[in-house]
Amino acid sequence: MRIWRTTFLTWLAWLAVAGLGGCVRSTAMVGGEGGPRSERASLAESAPTVEILSWDQTEKRREQFRGKVVVLDVWSTYCDPCVREFPNLVKLQERLGDQVVCISFNTDFSGAKDEPPESFRKRVQEFLTARKARLFNVLSSDPSEEFYTKIRLGGPPAVFVYDRQGKLVKRFDNSQVPKTPELTYKNDVVPLVERLLAQPDTRRP
Repeated sequence: MRIWRTTFLTWLAWLAVAGLGGCVRSTAMVGGEGGPRSERASLAESAPTVEILSWDQTEKRREQFRGKVVVLDVWSTYCDPCVREFPNLVKLQERLGDQVVCISFNTDFSGAKDEPPESFRKRVQEFLTARKARLFNVLSSDPSEEFYTKIRLGGPPAVFVYDRQGKLVKRFDNSQVPKTPELTYKNDVVPLVERLLAQPDTRRP
């Protein structure tokens, strides 16, 4: 009788352990795998998108926005004035998005063989996500120095403003804004954009 009781108790203990193990595994799957996956999906939906394009490709895409004033901001995460002014680009889009298209053109890619444009995507996207920059965001596929030479720019920041007809009205950069310490949206870009919006739309119906 004593042997049977010991065997029975051992069998009950084994069932309890097996059952507990199953509960723990099930809980881990729901909370450990399901939770983070849902959070990742939510973050992916809210994160701004970034396209890898050359300057020429970006210019062709920009031409599709005729009928609106376009503000194209050339910037880099390594450029302090760019980072400082970037939130004002976002605010401009939020305030005048029905009349203005804001484009961010990032030039972090240097052209190094072991660092293709794609390797900069995470850094750039994290920056854009933190600033809720739901704009037309581009990561340049042109090596930065080649790009600056091509458009005759010493370096970022630079802001290109186009009218409703797609004509470049002005390029702002620090070398062309001698009356202010540095290029700012408040003093330079926004006043021009508002003047362009106040002009009648002369496009043919």
